[in-house]
Order: sequence, then structure tokens, then C-alpha cells
Amino acid sequence: MENDLHSIAFPLISAGIFGGDLADPIVVSATECKKAYGYFIKNHPDYEVDVFLCAYSLREYHAARESFDNTVS
Repeated sequence: MENDLHSIAFPLISAGIFGGDLADPIVVSATECKKAYGYFIKNHPDYEVDVFLCAYSLREYHAARESFDNTVS
């Protein structure tokens, strides 16, 4: 907001081999991204922003998409 930017793209961090002991690192990463977005729009409801979540593989994309579709905002 400080730079008047209205879009951001970031990767599914730790969704692959760096997921460690997480049972489903893709879902955990996607869930955290969605929570961060929810926090931002809750605190800045009038600021328009497009968020692009980047997946490394098609499998990650589909798992993250399913996670977003199955969670309540």
C-alpha cells in the first residue's frame, strides 16, 4: 500500500521438499497464504489488490486450488 501497488505474487513456500514434517505441506502453505490475504482485506477493505499464488508443479497447483475451494474465508 505504501507504494500504491495493487498486485502481488508469491510462491507456495515450503510446499515441496522443504515442507519438513508437515503432513500436507501444500495445504498448510496454501492455508497460510489464504489467512494472510484474509487478514489484509479485513484490515484494508477498500484497497483493491490481486494476489497470485505460484505453484511449482501442476500437482501443487491442484492441491492448493482444492484447499482454497474447501476452506471457509
